[in-house]
Amino acid sequence: MAELHDQDLDRLFRNAGHHQPASDLTARIMSRVAVTPVMRPTEVKPLIGKWGWGAILLGLIGFVGLLIAMAPAQSNSTSPIADMLRNTLGNLTLPTLPAGEWPLWLAGASAGALLFVLLDKVLARRNSF
Repeated sequence: MAELHDQDLDRLFRNAGHHQPASDLTARIMSRVAVTPVMRPTEVKPLIGKWGWGAILLGLIGFVGLLIAMAPAQSNSTSPIADMLRNTLGNLTLPTLPAGEWPLWLAGASAGALLFVLLDKVLARRNSF
């Protein structure tokens, strides 16, 4: 089949002529639009509610407090919070955590989790617009 050039296409359209649409075209379009269901947004509830986040926060604060209380005492640096917890707990015998770099790893993991939470919030705001 031979290729059609611009002049050939122009001549073809001129020979075909212009046809008027049927008089009921608007009625047909409106009848289809009238039966099209309207999509309504659904409310999405969070998986973890406010009470759940409060319980998680309380548990995390308790866990960090326990870690501070169980940390091995170092002679050159003491924390006033750790001293207060040791005095408050009194005669309660707690196992000591092994010495090492676990506080550094805990701080790094917390910073990473915070970074991911902030990134999730930023992406959620961008997608909401």
